Amino acid sequence: MQAISAAARAGLVLSFLVSSCGIVAAASPVASVVRVSTKANGGQVFAESQSPKISPDGKQVVFSSLASNLVAGDTNGRSDIFLKTLSNNAIKLISTSSAGVKGNNSSYGPVFSPDGKKVAFYSFARNFDGGKNPLFIEDVYVKDLVSGKLTLVSKSKSGVPGNDDSIYPVFTPDGKSILFQSKASNLVPNDTNGVSDIFIKSLTTGSISRLSTTLADGQLNGPSFQVRMAPSGVRFMYSSQASNLFNGDTSGTDIFLYDGPSDNLYLVSSNSAGQQANSDCNLPEFSPDSNWVVFESNSTNLVSTPTGGMHQIFLKSLTTGKVTLISASKTGAAGNANSDHARFSPDGKSVIFESVSSNLVAGDSNQKTDIFIKTISTGAITRVSVAASGLQSNDHSSNPMFGPNAKMIAYASKATKLVSGDSNSVQDVFVAKLK
Repeated sequence: MQAISAAARAGLVLSFLVSSCGIVAAASPVASVVRVSTKANGGQVFAESQSPKISPDGKQVVFSSLASNLVAGDTNGRSDIFLKTLSNNAIKLISTSSAGVKGNNSSYGPVFSPDGKKVAFYSFARNFDGGKNPLFIEDVYVKDLVSGKLTLVSKSKSGVPGNDDSIYPVFTPDGKSILFQSKASNLVPNDTNGVSDIFIKSLTTGSISRLSTTLADGQLNGPSFQVRMAPSGVRFMYSSQASNLFNGDTSGTDIFLYDGPSDNLYLVSSNSAGQQANSDCNLPEFSPDSNWVVFESNSTNLVSTPTGGMHQIFLKSLTTGKVTLISASKTGAAGNANSDHARFSPDGKSVIFESVSSNLVAGDSNQKTDIFIKTISTGAITRVSVAASGLQSNDHSSNPMFGPNAKMIAYASKATKLVSGDSNSVQDVFVAKLK
């Protein structure tokens, strides 16, 4: 990892498969697959569901859906946030006000708090905060699953709602604060750059700070987004198109990391020799021990393996700076199509991601986006977006996510062959248990 400079940031507190037409593989890596985006009685829905997240205890799944028949009385015709209990199939609409009123516009991007008792999401709804913000913009909210209370997060210290879009909330490890990106100019004083910045909001005190600044705490000259907090609670990183974070910035989107203990800012999107990536880098994720990062890039200078200019998944050691290609076959050949949305397993030993590549595992003939798991130590790779019988998916799968252990995953898919009785021809949310 290449250190850029010390950052003066006062007040930062972060307490083998064949065609789906008939033949089944000899051995499937999947023990079972359950479709989560169904009604309580198991009935299917006929609108898209997406963005699944498994609760920390593995007992519930939260997701967004346009379906109007997941629960009774859903008449807003918009995307809502739903909570599904896996043991009894009970489902609840949770994108509601503190009084239980449904949102009058779409909600997206749900994430669980570390203790599983809250869910953060962002929404266009204007009736959650009593109409205090009449602007047609997205705001970040936190829903308390125990009390039902809904809290507006994207507001200033004095309680004024943001005047532009705020999206993609992320809880800090202690659950006491939320990081998010926003184009709002009124969340903190002197925000005049007119671009998306990264903010941290305390859920206990209401204080809010801007994290995406230059080394001298100046404003950035480009948008910042995709913020991630390290499990250690003392590091965060984000993607940015700003060119004034360090001298000699020559590429578009880079990934930066701020390390609290050392008070240093680092460029993550560089190769093992410290050379800046020659193309955009996005979607960074921390390992459970906070010492590794995976990210996506079509850069051709990050590793010596020819990557064909495709979006590939890379693993970066924050200790040694070494970069490894993750979206590769067991023999080391880079994926022959785009790969995205990588995340670590809870034990940090493997990485899950989506890819359109057909050369990562043998027998991949569906020409669709599939979900793969890469074992870091051995290089072994397995396709897991398959039925328990081993039948490969007949449509695209995306947005993979591990549960509380490496044997439980969630993802979205339009495939109709993952479970029996799937005939709705829309994207559903699935949870699979691996062998």
